[in-house]
Amino acid sequence: MRLGLFGGTFDPIHLGHLILAEQCREACGLERVWFVVAGEPPHKRGPARTPVAHRLEMARLAVAGHSAFEVSDIEAVRPGPHYSVETLAEVQRLRPADDLFFLIGADSLVDLPTWREPDRITQLATIVVVNRPGVEELGDRPLPEFGPDSKPLQHVTIPPSASPPTTCAAVSPKAGASAIWSPARFKPILTRINSIGQYFERRMFVLWNILLIV
Repeated sequence: MRLGLFGGTFDPIHLGHLILAEQCREACGLERVWFVVAGEPPHKRGPARTPVAHRLEMARLAVAGHSAFEVSDIEAVRPGPHYSVETLAEVQRLRPADDLFFLIGADSLVDLPTWREPDRITQLATIVVVNRPGVEELGDRPLPEFGPDSKPLQHVTIPPSASPPTTCAAVSPKAGASAIWSPARFKPILTRINSIGQYFERRMFVLWNILLIV
């Protein structure tokens, strides 16, 4: 199986995350995309982060109905801090027959040489570099160099005008594409956010604007 791994805190998950994952799925021919909810990322420590159990729940609400999308708790169930190389190695151990694709933004690619065992990361998985013109892109920055056994990079560009697809073969027939990609599906997540009581007005404002813009 061609398996994409899309990691992040998803605090909270929003429609832009789904669009990014779908664009990468189509461009790279991925059969499944795992949303790997970060448990304790080493670069984002602190009490401000929402507990992982809540972030997992919101992510599952967001991807429900898309047969190619799945939320993974592979980091949440392990003690942290969690490093990408360890997560990729564990996925490879559990699914040795799969071809792994690691979805990261252009800025993350530039920083990748500073991560733990970057050469091994590029050996365990094909790095899919997501460029978002005007938001996050490589531009004229040189590509980092990795070891001789590294897999070739793949690039996916998501234009600012990108919008949810009107049809999608991976969407469950019962749900329908319009339901999957409608901002209305995030209402249960907003309800959950209110019940958690850890999101301030600023974060709610940002979330609503993301939903409306995309």
